[in-house]
Amino acid sequence: QLSGLNEYCLSIIRWRGQLYVGTIQGIYRLFHPPSSHSPGKRKYNSHSFIRVKGTKLVCWQFIQFQKRLFAGCEDGLFEIVGDTAVKPPDNYKIGQVLSLGTSSRFPGYLFAGLPEGIAVCEISSSTLDKKSPKGQSLTPDRFPGPARIRYRGRIRGISETIRKIACDNDGNLWLSTNVKGIIYLRFAGDDVRQFQIYRFGKENGLPEVSWNSVAFFSGQLWLSTRIGMYKLLNPGEK
Repeated sequence: QLSGLNEYCLSIIRWRGQLYVGTIQGIYRLFHPPSSHSPGKRKYNSHSFIRVKGTKLVCWQFIQFQKRLFAGCEDGLFEIVGDTAVKPPDNYKIGQVLSLGTSSRFPGYLFAGLPEGIAVCEISSSTLDKKSPKGQSLTPDRFPGPARIRYRGRIRGISETIRKIACDNDGNLWLSTNVKGIIYLRFAGDDVRQFQIYRFGKENGLPEVSWNSVAFFSGQLWLSTRIGMYKLLNPGEK
């Protein structure tokens, strides 16, 4: 509380030398004041968190994508530009964003987990990141303008609450649902609209269908549950 952070923290990320924290009442950045001290005296710094303007609701997750920082929040998808959370024009079509993910198969798309399904957003920008001066990092007041975010629709056939999105080596997506196990979204080619859906529950070895979280690590997909870790096998793998 003494540092200006009074809410429960749900997500945290360090990006371009800055620490951002997602809370139940918005997004904060850790502010580093310029140091000032007299010779011979001990140096003190008073660090504090400042609110990122643009949203005051729950921030569930951050993700770095295309050299930019995005946040999934109760009031939609935002791009963090300096100390401002920028809302795209299509945000009303996306709705609440609980999770974010990317696919190596579709480098121009960002996938957003929703209370009822998963949305596909195309990210593009005519404003390229400029290299910072030698020996310096980009500070929040020197970030490029916001990206162009276009809502491209939802993945048909998926209506579950999506809490986590993980990508495997082939660019396919594994989705953690709220209470309905794990969903495997296997793309058929280079068209994001062509895919197959596989669902995994207790009949596939899951200890329970709720409170599961998938993660991709060292070439392997793992599932964390309330009773331990599990290794996930691709469909057809034995």
